[in-house]
Amino acid sequence: VSLPSSLEHLESLDTMDASSNRITAVPASLGRLRLLASLELQENRLVSLPDEIGDLKSIRTLNVEKNKLRSLPDTIRRLGATLDDLTVNENRLPPPSGGEG
Repeated sequence: VSLPSSLEHLESLDTMDASSNRITAVPASLGRLRLLASLELQENRLVSLPDEIGDLKSIRTLNVEKNKLRSLPDTIRRLGATLDDLTVNENRLPPPSGGEG
């Protein structure tokens, strides 16, 4: 199951909850939703997120817990100015490196 690439036409969408839907892929076109402030994708079967996730300029909440993510795209760093809540619990992500020591 995949989210449709036609999502990009929902230009005024500010909240999307696609939790618990067995979704395995998120289209790159999701990055074109410039007004999206909350994206809930928890409890799916995602193994990756598209690089375009970093283009979500209005995002404040991103929840991808309880998926099968092995990594997060480097572009997620672009969200630092707006992202207030990033939830990634219960994935297959490696432990964070650096920072303390």
